[in-house]
Amino acid sequence: MSARQPDTATAASRPVVVSVRALTVSYDGQRPAVRAVDNVTLDVAAGETFAVIGESGSGKSTLLKAIAGLVSPSAGTVDVQAAAPRPAGPGSPGPVQIVFQDPDLALNPRQPVWKSVAEPLVPRRLRIPAGLRDHACELLGEVGLSAEVGDRKPHELSGGQRQRVTIARAMASGTSLVLLDEPVSAQDVSLQASILRLLTTLQRDRGLTYVIVSHDVTAVGRLANRVGVMYAAKLVEVGPAEEVLTRPRHPYTRALIAAVPLISAEPGSDARPVIQGEPPDLRNPPSGCRFRTRCAFAVERCAIEEPGLGEAALHTGDHQVACHRWQEIPEVPPARPRQSAGDHAISRSKTGREPC
Repeated sequence: MSARQPDTATAASRPVVVSVRALTVSYDGQRPAVRAVDNVTLDVAAGETFAVIGESGSGKSTLLKAIAGLVSPSAGTVDVQAAAPRPAGPGSPGPVQIVFQDPDLALNPRQPVWKSVAEPLVPRRLRIPAGLRDHACELLGEVGLSAEVGDRKPHELSGGQRQRVTIARAMASGTSLVLLDEPVSAQDVSLQASILRLLTTLQRDRGLTYVIVSHDVTAVGRLANRVGVMYAAKLVEVGPAEEVLTRPRHPYTRALIAAVPLISAEPGSDARPVIQGEPPDLRNPPSGCRFRTRCAFAVERCAIEEPGLGEAALHTGDHQVACHRWQEIPEVPPARPRQSAGDHAISRSKTGREPC
């Protein structure tokens, strides 16, 4: 898979807009408590796209909710410093906006979509003034929808159109930080390509910063500058998208990337690693490295000592791995991914309104 190339300005040279320090989020509904996010530290720089990938239940969505302020940390801190790059119209800029996975659940089925787009501009008012319709329709136009769409109800739109409406609503407050929770998982591959292309255009034009969580490694490669990999509530690898997705160094990341369908030269010649076993129970996680119970390279030290992220910085820069043995494990050469219909759509689209 081809990862998005990093910007000429490195993340280190730009101001940090999201600072997460030793974040832990516990759910105490059961005993013992479930630590959905456990001692996670990361920074997101202005103007970049930071993606978090991992299996279902790895904690990536909980991390996103903590950044959005939708769940409270049990320990640690989340500091968000996001301001609007330019005025977005009526109202004051909001600090952060989130685009949810399911647009059907994110929109009010009883009101026209222009009102849904305008909602962030009147957060404390029950009635949305008609004077905001023109501004809402301008935002709809910015995401490739006509003003006529603004007067429809959500059930009258396609899935791709509804997702574009939720993106327009995120833009309404003028925020520079947008959180994306599986933004293309509910779309078919051709619509995925158009949504990813739209997000890239909006980021360029508005100077946006994205934090995205996804299980779709190919989509992450199209959008992200940097990638963090979560396993069992822990960050196990962080680095530039190009390196993490094409030269993964943690055994879990290698197996996760290996799950992407590939075109093999000969049938049966694929020798990529496969994850064995089941994820651990977060009420009673394994000692030491949490991946050791499924790792073919685990040794006694892995059960005794938990590897810290950053202890093994690669010579290429800010690529970090939480693994005791990453230097001893032979590197697996990258393979060519199977090209999806979404990839074809990206390559052949030049100009004009996006499909919906």
